[in-house]
Amino acid sequence: GGRPCSPRDGGVVATGGGAGGVGRSEHIGAIAVGARADLVAVRRPSDPGPDPIDDLVRGATREDVTDVWSAGSRVVAGGRHRAADEVHAARERVHHDLARTADERARVRRTIAELEPEVERIRLARSSPPRPQDRG
Repeated sequence: GGRPCSPRDGGVVATGGGAGGVGRSEHIGAIAVGARADLVAVRRPSDPGPDPIDDLVRGATREDVTDVWSAGSRVVAGGRHRAADEVHAARERVHHDLARTADERARVRRTIAELEPEVERIRLARSSPPRPQDRG
């Protein structure tokens, strides 16, 4: 038996330790010039304990995430995804297009319903035998 893993040990294993375990510690797992990084900034609790890593591992929630960098690009700032406005605008465009498409389908259905009596009259005329006066 060994000792239990502390939150701090878990943090090391999850970052540099994990990178070293897969033979990639020269490229990932550290905050260093030239290293690829995905970073998360987390708000500390209002009543922090003595160990910030312990606070992070044991008590942080998604609401505590303030900023995120992925491959060096900031994607969350102040708790808001930087593409949130673009995603919202795209969602609105899709809803608008779907509504327009639904309107167009309804218009086509109305037109078909209006034409059905005429189509039925033509179908019946073609399927009935010619009348004597129509035979030339």
